[in-house]
Amino acid sequence: MQKRESIDYKIRGTYASLRKSEKKVADYSKGIRELYMDKVKGLISESDYVEMSKDFTTDRDRLECVITDGQKQ
Repeated sequence: MQKRESIDYKIRGTYASLRKSEKKVADYSKGIRELYMDKVKGLISESDYVEMSKDFTTDRDRLECVITDGQKQ
């Protein structure tokens, strides 16, 4: 019985982790859109936009890989 409870606990933890990662992906995507709007409005420079959006995109892509791997398990 303990083994089943342990497996259930791991599944719930994995599910919660996936949901958290999915939320972060959505946050990064929103951040990229907001950065673009700031660039269009002239609030940030082109170089700042490129640098920050590259960071957001890299983090978002990494999390998307984590999500894909987690869903395969």
